[in-house]
Amino acid sequence: MHHSLSLPILLLSSAVVQAAVPESLAIPQAYLDSHPHPVHTAPPPAYAVDRILVKFRPGAAASDVGELMRESRAKSLKVISGIDVHVLQVPVGTVEAQLARFNQNPNVLYAEPDINHIVQYVPNEGLGGSIYASDYFSEQWALNNTGQVHSTVVNDPLFGPYLDEASGLPGADINAPEAWDMTKGSSAVKIAILDSGIDCRMAGDSVSSIEFGNGKCVEQQKFVTDYQSDTLEDVVGHGTHVAGIAAAQTDNGIGIAGVGFNSSVGNLKTCYEYLIYSCDPFFGCFLIAATGVCPLSSSIDAITYAADNGYHVINMSYGSDEIDEEGNPISLVGYSQAENDAVNYAWGKGVLLVSAAGNAGDPIKNYPAAYDNVIAVGATDDDDNRASFSTFGSDWVSLMAPGDSILSTMPNEQCGTFDYDNDACLHWQSGTSMASPHVAGAAALLWAYKYADQLSDPATCQDASGVPCNQMIRMMLEQGADPIGADGQDLQSISQYGRLNLVGALTATPSEPPPPPPLVVKAPEALSISITNSIVFLTWDYLGDQDAIAGFRVERESWNAKRNRWQSVSSWDVLDPTATMFEDSSANGEVHYRVGTIQQSDGSLFWSGWSDNITVAGSGGGKGGGKGGGKPNK
Repeated sequence: MHHSLSLPILLLSSAVVQAAVPESLAIPQAYLDSHPHPVHTAPPPAYAVDRILVKFRPGAAASDVGELMRESRAKSLKVISGIDVHVLQVPVGTVEAQLARFNQNPNVLYAEPDINHIVQYVPNEGLGGSIYASDYFSEQWALNNTGQVHSTVVNDPLFGPYLDEASGLPGADINAPEAWDMTKGSSAVKIAILDSGIDCRMAGDSVSSIEFGNGKCVEQQKFVTDYQSDTLEDVVGHGTHVAGIAAAQTDNGIGIAGVGFNSSVGNLKTCYEYLIYSCDPFFGCFLIAATGVCPLSSSIDAITYAADNGYHVINMSYGSDEIDEEGNPISLVGYSQAENDAVNYAWGKGVLLVSAAGNAGDPIKNYPAAYDNVIAVGATDDDDNRASFSTFGSDWVSLMAPGDSILSTMPNEQCGTFDYDNDACLHWQSGTSMASPHVAGAAALLWAYKYADQLSDPATCQDASGVPCNQMIRMMLEQGADPIGADGQDLQSISQYGRLNLVGALTATPSEPPPPPPLVVKAPEALSISITNSIVFLTWDYLGDQDAIAGFRVERESWNAKRNRWQSVSSWDVLDPTATMFEDSSANGEVHYRVGTIQQSDGSLFWSGWSDNITVAGSGGGKGGGKGGGKPNK
């Protein structure tokens, strides 16, 4: 996942190479020449330099919003349906200032940077060209590991990545053939691949991958058109590789087998191609790294689109524990309220969401994988050990799945000259990006196996027990996992449930839904005050569980200049868990405020910090209150 910019790579030939001979780049020069793209000489920035995401408070006056937009010189690019988040274009280089401006405005619920997620795979640009072949099932140790000899990627610190031979432990796999004896899935089950694109062979196309023909690939949509990619094609190959693992055309004697077998995929292009070059004034520019950049705005747009268009499963093999604007490794960048809102929206419409846990090799949370309603997936190798690069965590990574040296599909044009109707373009990649679609494909199989009569609308699908189908499938995937590895490893020490087992998932019988997570009470955040005509207006955000609270207590202190201290505490209870504002017309002199959350169970208070001080000319009034009604405390 961390991008090395020192790989000894030159663009050589697009000629087809044999599987074990590392001769050329994964992306041939001829292909790059025919697909114009920006030349970057530095890694992508941590967030867009000219976009922010804003959610206005419900009921905000259009005139107030318009005035704020004019003051900030912001332009609306689009509004994300379902969660009402606005993507705004702002002057380049003003993002931090704009976020401060918007977040301080009482008409704004939240404002965030448009974070750049990065696809979660381990770059192997020096590995060699993609290969084509008729049948490579024996290379898919992840599906059926008998200890057979297969190719593996070795990352040599001196000479770069190369292919070698290896044999893993029998049983260090997901038991796919045994599961396919039980079900081969259904084309009515749709997996949304949110990624860099898929090499779909739609009607009238005789060049793209035969593994994603018309019917297997149900649609193609672009969510990065407004930014840097006007093509549906998968220039970097990541999305096609991910889609192949999840649901490549199977049992056709060509290429590889997809976990989801008969399941369908949708190409929801969420990531644009980002190619990094080293440029010399005498020798020109040479490609040294290629990745996919997935703007947060594209991610939430694609998530809500999938939820509104009948997708059963969403796969997101990207995240943002990657690199900062200087190209340095960073962690815990990427929690987004907007993206969490989109995830919760999709979950509420019956979609199962799966995401790569990250490739930092540590337990730091990575988003979108770490949101509560997403299955976070770490990576294992052919011995059932944690892949060295894989993020882990028994407190938040739901499942492990194979993700090391995984052979899957690549765009056909990146293979050079071969028979488009009888061959498939293939390549090895590693990363939690590769682990995640194993789980997504498994989820699709479970949909078809358990709810064949309810596939038309995931939002209304329910188990006989009344549990929503997506929740039941998640329980089956998790409770059917192998907690012990093929060599006796404790896989629950690195994840919550262990390594994916397809047969275990298909035969799991959760007796009852897991207990709901404990309700979380938090202190109010982002407390802001303003004054108009001697009336003090307070606004705040509450990000905890509203069901756990009775409301809020607003407390005011006045400054006593003679005694040089704060005193004269006044307080009001706002008994509405949804309240986010309060107005006080009784203040006089220099005052400040804090807001406390009132816990429902015992009345405990969770306080915000004190606000900035503000001076009020006395109005003589006694009004205090806010949404839900203010009750003075005597």
